[in-house]
Amino acid sequence: MNNTLLEEVKSFINFTWEDPNKENRIIEFINSSQAYLNTVAGTEIDFNTDYLARELLFNRVLYMDSHALDDFGKNYSGMLEELKIAYAVNADQNSRKSVHKQDTSV
Repeated sequence: MNNTLLEEVKSFINFTWEDPNKENRIIEFINSSQAYLNTVAGTEIDFNTDYLARELLFNRVLYMDSHALDDFGKNYSGMLEELKIAYAVNADQNSRKSVHKQDTSV
């Protein structure tokens, strides 16, 4: 994880003071959220370029920090489904391109 992402998440959740213990928890929340969203998407997400995934990441960290993670899945189920579908469609398109390249090289 890069420092820019950490600073942006800290700003998003209004964490503006120095507290190394809380910062370490936020880093754990970011890592956990990235792993969770990668699992939902079925692939490694670039959180610097995928703004839907980035929004989900920020909000999941906020929910974790607020001890309300159980509510995240309910409140963001639509966006999580969008993420899953977007990556499934992308994977399908990439596999079709791969098959097409194999067909033309024979």
